Amino acid sequence: MNILFVCRANRFRSKSSESLFLKYNKNQNIKVKSAGIRRDTFNPYVTPGLIKILKERGANVTNEDSIQLDQNLVDWADKIIISANNVPLDLFPKEKTEVWDINDVDVDDPRPDIPGKMKKSIDKIEKHVKILVKELKNIKK
Repeated sequence: MNILFVCRANRFRSKSSESLFLKYNKNQNIKVKSAGIRRDTFNPYVTPGLIKILKERGANVTNEDSIQLDQNLVDWADKIIISANNVPLDLFPKEKTEVWDINDVDVDDPRPDIPGKMKKSIDKIEKHVKILVKELKNIKK
């Protein structure tokens, strides 16, 4: 199974989701990537401070550059998880798209100078990731 996490710019929420999924998932049959619907050309890298916070939690960001969503990634994915409320859902096939409870995720891009806000958002994302990993534990494909 291939899972794609998507947010707006692939600098915080989808990168956090991907990194935390890689930390918790032990099923080698599940592959994961992340992308943003647009690449921020002024800041085409992971949000400053995120790498440090994730490392403190035992998770690593595998690619510090933001990745632009394209049709190849949509086609690659068996499951697409939208982790932001500012992503147009009509870009994705409904049958393989899941939207995490937006009211349960701090959807504002946290400013790097407010690490407490980043940690609060990561806490919420981590809860969703743990539930997903548990749901997918026995996937064979």
